[in-house]
Amino acid sequence: MSASAPSPDGDRQAAFLALSDGLRPELHRYCARIMGSVVDGEDVVQDTFIRALAALRDLDRVPPIRPWLFRIAHNRALDLLRSRAVRSAEPIEAAEGVADTANPDPEEMLMRQEAVNPQALIYLNRLSDLLFVLARGCNRQGQEDVLWVPGKTVQK
Repeated sequence: MSASAPSPDGDRQAAFLALSDGLRPELHRYCARIMGSVVDGEDVVQDTFIRALAALRDLDRVPPIRPWLFRIAHNRALDLLRSRAVRSAEPIEAAEGVADTANPDPEEMLMRQEAVNPQALIYLNRLSDLLFVLARGCNRQGQEDVLWVPGKTVQK
């Protein structure tokens, strides 16, 4: 890729992708270390390539690829980490004024109606344990194993 004479956008992008393809694994490792997650690192790498391709159209001369991509990735990763810190630092009380109590969202109302009561889950869990123990006791005093197959009945 010539740094002095810009080529048409398609040729420039193809040449850029060919040159930068070998840098992708190293860039991903770098981003994953900064972000603390392989998945978040991959998101930053993808965003880096999107931003680099968008900026490539506006540049007269292409800068050295490796440092340019690493700088874009580094800045993007720091932006994401900062935005997470801001979101996690905001107290929940700050959202109280956002809710519209006069006109509640129908989807939210439905979700609240269908929400499972934690006490009911505890009760059902204990009930299923009791039924399992009773089934083992009734099945030749536990000599045969109890097998539960959903949707089927036991035939004798």
